[in-house]
Amino acid sequence: MTMDFAVIPAEFNTREEALNACDAMYNEPEGEPPSAVLDMIAELDRTDAFAEEGGFLSMWPVDSSARGMVLCTRWPEWDRTIYTLLTMTKDRGLAMVDLQRRQVFDPRGRTDVEVLIANGTKLPYLSEQIVVDVMNDQDYYGDYIIAECAENTYVQALYKPGEQCQVEYRDGSPDRHFQTLTADRSLVPRLFAAWLHDGPTAGLLQAQQWQRLEF
Repeated sequence: MTMDFAVIPAEFNTREEALNACDAMYNEPEGEPPSAVLDMIAELDRTDAFAEEGGFLSMWPVDSSARGMVLCTRWPEWDRTIYTLLTMTKDRGLAMVDLQRRQVFDPRGRTDVEVLIANGTKLPYLSEQIVVDVMNDQDYYGDYIIAECAENTYVQALYKPGEQCQVEYRDGSPDRHFQTLTADRSLVPRLFAAWLHDGPTAGLLQAQQWQRLEF
């Protein structure tokens, strides 16, 4: 299985701008890549990303231009590919775009957490917008998402079609595990963002009715 990704500076204002920048790399592949992109290319080179055994790039050198670069990958473990590339881009101010899904991963406003999505996708960070995108593409991503900050400290949501959304968080131990239900799907990403930024004391969380669950 191969997957193609674009890496671009996180300087766009909308998803459409990001996707247009990716498309332009095919039509106008000119200019010196931004320094952050060059730095990532150097890391890919150092880590033997194109190695015969264990490397995940199917083409080297990578296609790069003033707008960013395109990476053709060959790992069969697509979740490993996405996780690795997001780890390499997030601290460089770079966004990653899954060109097959047209999914934009923007590191701005992120919280570094371990994320697991129902279809097996793993992410090293999460933002409100990513939760929105994942929920809007439920046929692909599935019906739950979990973000773990530490052992027994996480937030999760289950959102089956036609049912109320279940949002739960655990605050350090199994006896501090709480759940709220909502029919408002748009509330789920905001609850995630509030919990990731401010924890259970966030105002938006305090405004909900929570039930402690027994295990």
